[in-house]
Amino acid sequence: MTQLNAYRISWASLIPEKGGVTKRDLKAMMKAGVIIGNYFPDSHSKEITIHSPNRRELMNKLEKLEGRLHKEYQVFIYTDKQFSLRKEGQRIEEILTTKQIQESFKIR
Repeated sequence: MTQLNAYRISWASLIPEKGGVTKRDLKAMMKAGVIIGNYFPDSHSKEITIHSPNRRELMNKLEKLEGRLHKEYQVFIYTDKQFSLRKEGQRIEEILTTKQIQESFKIR
């Protein structure tokens, strides 16, 4: 059995530039196959997280969203290890390296 590596599993946090995540954008993400099921956080949600077994697959998921979203989102990519260190309510920038913050990008 292959052991999972916490430094290869990737997460992306999509944070809207203004306001919260819209149901319209959540539906677009489900239609693109980026998120699965009835994933509807409350209307005040400020972030969507997407999980993938590696960075390449995560980038493929994010490419599927290009041009489908109503709002503009800042995207931060980080490891499973960093995800496990994050505490509830903690800003994403607090667990990221300077390089990860610099490599963040916007998607719409």
